[in-house]
Amino acid sequence: MTKNHPLFQQQLVLEEEMRSMGIARFNDQINKAKEKSRESRTQAVRRLMGHVHAEVVAGIEEFMKEAGSGKAGPKHSAYKFIKLLDNTDLVAHVTIRSVLDTVSGQETLQRAALKVASLLEDEVHFRQFKKAVPRAYKKAHERASKSSDTRYRRNTMLMPARKLGVALDEWSSRDKLLLGTKLIEIFVVRTGLATITRVSDGGHRTPIFLRATQATLDWLKDENVRTEWMQPVYLPTIIPPKPWTSPFSGGYWSGRVRRLPLVKTRHNRAYLEELADRDMPDVYAGINAIQNTPWTINAKVLEVMEFFWNNHCDILIIPQAEDEPLPTKPAWLISDMTKDTMSKQQLETFKEWKHACGQVHERNAEALGKRLAFTRMLMVAKRFANHEEFYFPHQLDWRGRVYPVPLYLTPQGNDAQRGLLEFARACPITDDDGVLWLAVHGAGLWGVDKVSLEGRKQWVLDNEGAILDSARDPYSNTFWMDAEKPWQALAFCFDWLGWKTEGYAYESCLPVQMDGTCNGLQNFSAILRDEIGGAAVNLVPADKPNDIYATVAERVIEMISADLDNEEVVCVRRNLDGSEREPLRICDLARGWAGNVNRKVTKRPVMTLAYGAKLYGFKEMVMVDTVKPWAAKKDSGYPFADYGWQAADYMGKLVFRRVILTHLRG
Repeated sequence: MTKNHPLFQQQLVLEEEMRSMGIARFNDQINKAKEKSRESRTQAVRRLMGHVHAEVVAGIEEFMKEAGSGKAGPKHSAYKFIKLLDNTDLVAHVTIRSVLDTVSGQETLQRAALKVASLLEDEVHFRQFKKAVPRAYKKAHERASKSSDTRYRRNTMLMPARKLGVALDEWSSRDKLLLGTKLIEIFVVRTGLATITRVSDGGHRTPIFLRATQATLDWLKDENVRTEWMQPVYLPTIIPPKPWTSPFSGGYWSGRVRRLPLVKTRHNRAYLEELADRDMPDVYAGINAIQNTPWTINAKVLEVMEFFWNNHCDILIIPQAEDEPLPTKPAWLISDMTKDTMSKQQLETFKEWKHACGQVHERNAEALGKRLAFTRMLMVAKRFANHEEFYFPHQLDWRGRVYPVPLYLTPQGNDAQRGLLEFARACPITDDDGVLWLAVHGAGLWGVDKVSLEGRKQWVLDNEGAILDSARDPYSNTFWMDAEKPWQALAFCFDWLGWKTEGYAYESCLPVQMDGTCNGLQNFSAILRDEIGGAAVNLVPADKPNDIYATVAERVIEMISADLDNEEVVCVRRNLDGSEREPLRICDLARGWAGNVNRKVTKRPVMTLAYGAKLYGFKEMVMVDTVKPWAAKKDSGYPFADYGWQAADYMGKLVFRRVILTHLRG
């Protein structure tokens, strides 16, 4: 039994460490939410919101009934604003969220009231925008929904509304104060979660504060303690994972981390219980075989990776160590200057500067995420570098796909993660077939995978000098950095040097990957016995592999050529002063794309067609994968200026309607 494993007690200590790391992360998230006045996003406060929502709705409806009767009463002026929204659920939700955002601290009643009312005023403005210019509203809403920052979402929604001249009814500060105060009073009376208290400072003014009751604070503390252990930082195991024998038992050994279900499903215990009654020996055998595969850290790759990271090397294969500096502020821009006091030229310059700053902030935020992911990956790699072998517990998703449970470093991770991992148990290269498959794997890492197997081996032989130099001195010889998957390429270079040095005695630990060609379409072609589709996705024998993404790209290029003289108008844009610009035509978009289409442009749309991607998804993928990165590159020759979405729309339609549906089905 694995419980008799000599490292079993160390595994239990490791699982306790996972629990402690999860608690620390959980508490860090709570503290950050408190600092940013976003406590309503924490698990405990969200649960509290659900408990009191119905009570606050009932209180608002009671107030509306009384105030609507014409009977005089305090703060009945709030009636017309709540009536304007015509949605007590929304009003209650905004009120609850606003109050509970600062539940652990204290806030003046005035500030809290203005916050509640301002959020409701925004909702009214959004509706006015939607009614006046529905298409512009839809675009703004799509952009705003990508961020959780309230201020960003508000600006993203309302700035275009004001530019388009939408009449937005502004509420006075007095009206907002009365409305917000009334709603907070309803919250306090109906829930008992907070109090309104005057605090004397010994002077003439006695500020009024909104505070959580001690009972509320105690409940939140207990709830956080109850749930903090339920979010461990899952790590690999140093002994074989607990075998899956039922949908409720497998993966980790102790109760010190939250028990995993066999299938990742949201609160659907009935489904798991149904699976428990099913005889699934092949499923259990398969997932147990995968998670019983021992891995180890590729020490040579880790050494190179740490060197570049610790020395803040400015190379593309690691995240940038420092934020990109913001564009220089215009020299004439002083602190008390407003848009109203700027000249027309200054206003244009100011907007360009603000736009450039926004792009830098966006890139820095993305870079920060990459830095955090990279450092966490290195942390796990160094944590397990001294173990001769470790394992990855696995789960299924609802489709039956198998995924590793641990975070940050897995065999299914990105190029850097895969480059750091190798099998713990070596396999000797005993013949030319082994050499061939090692070479095939290596060539594929440089993107040489559209030629025959022998052609890929020949590519490795033709570049053998650079490959061996990279292995001997990866710091000075950077051929490996030119690969599509550089960290895995470096691991291959080390392995190829080992084979060249030791010959058939060499024992390799390198995972040689084999991948399908557009698996979704492969499955469809196989099910339908479609010879044309099967040939396109390499289900039919051929001298060299077909590349469906390149085939689609070629057909898209043909369509672009046909559109180069198409004068049909796509849209007419306006300058800030309202004057019309030169209309945007299809030929303008075609000329921008001409010479700039390859398989990378078409790959993800084609790949996701079989998984239900629709026309809008195609456009969005082209926008995210191609147009935005293209626009962000300096000196990239980006041709679309300020109509990137129209360019993505045009390309998405070509791939979806005129290529996928017409050619591949016909």
